[in-house]
Amino acid sequence: MRTLVNPELVALAAAPFDNCTEFTTENGEYQKYCSRKVSVDVQEGEILGEVGAPLSTTFEFGAYDTWVPPLKCINPRGFSESERPSWD
Repeated sequence: MRTLVNPELVALAAAPFDNCTEFTTENGEYQKYCSRKVSVDVQEGEILGEVGAPLSTTFEFGAYDTWVPPLKCINPRGFSESERPSWD
């Protein structure tokens, strides 16, 4: 088994990035996290990827529906300025 991501999404995840953060974990491992805002129309039933590799059991990415107002339980200030969805 393996983990696959739709090639169109992979292309959208390439540089240039909106924001990158570099840090070192508690066990001394260097990490770099980069993010980029994109807008993608997704159709019902469209396959975005699949998960199943022995060491990979999750497929995680962020998604926002900016066509509707945010839920009242979500505090937009909880997002960094570069990650904040635009509900305007």
